[in-house]
Order: sequence, then structure tokens, then C-alpha cells
Amino acid sequence: MAQKGSGGCTPAEGCTSAGARALLVTGEAGTGKTALAEAIADALEARDRYYYVQLHSWTGGKRFFDYQTDPAQSEEKGFLTKVAEASQTEGWTVVCLDEMDKAPESFEALFQDWLQTGRVPGKPGEHLYTNLDRLLVLVTSNGMRESGLAVPVSQQQGAGE
Repeated sequence: MAQKGSGGCTPAEGCTSAGARALLVTGEAGTGKTALAEAIADALEARDRYYYVQLHSWTGGKRFFDYQTDPAQSEEKGFLTKVAEASQTEGWTVVCLDEMDKAPESFEALFQDWLQTGRVPGKPGEHLYTNLDRLLVLVTSNGMRESGLAVPVSQQQGAGE
């Protein structure tokens, strides 16, 4: 799943993106998948720009992808809004999405779109772009279901060359 980012340039500026650098790590519970993400954040000196989220069957797109606008809550930024803002600072931003196999498949589709475009919807009419050149995403899976995230090596660009 590793791809080069876009340099933080937006599609409105005429840039096209190959997507974020991402790694799908699979294995049984307790084998160190999340510890690997933390170790990478430490090695990249990105602990202050390390974002972790445990995914569940009830993980929904709204809280993850955009601003909260419920009048009963204060306006709280969504997870990816925080990530996108951090990616605009100097250095790496590291994201760990733990147990993608537990998230709804509809969530996975939205997540893949973000990996490719870096676009995060916000308030109506507002978008924020993630600097994909400063982003490393680790997605973990315990293998509870097949994931559409993995690309067979034979289908990766440049495989076998």
C-alpha cells in the first residue's frame, strides 16, 4: 500500500496525487502491530504528531472525517481534520488505525478515498487537504474479515520490474 504523496498541493492548484504512504500490518492480537506504529513514530521523531484510533463496528464517517456540528457539543474537529492540520507542520505525521477489519466496509471506502486524495471535508463548503508527503499511515488488522486495502504484489505499479 505504499505510495508517494502529493507535496501538500491541492487538486485546485492543479496537482494530482498518488496517495499517502501507507502500510497494512496484519497478525493476531498481541503481536505488536500497534507497538510497531509507535516505534515508527518515535524513530521519525513524530510522537507529538502521532494519531491513534481504535476502530469498531460502530465507527462512523462523520466523527472521523469532519467537524462536529451538533449544537449540544462544542465544535470539535474530526480525527482526520486534526491529522490534516498536523501534516501541514514540519516533519512527519504518523497515523495508526487499529483493527480496520472491525470497521464497517463503508468506512473503509471513505478511508481509501482520503488516502488517495488527502481531502478532508469540513463545514459546508469547506475542505482541508492533508500533506501526503509528510504522512505515514499504519493500518492494523487481526484478519477478522477480508480487507479491500491490500493490493496483491502482482498488481502494484512496478511489481516484478
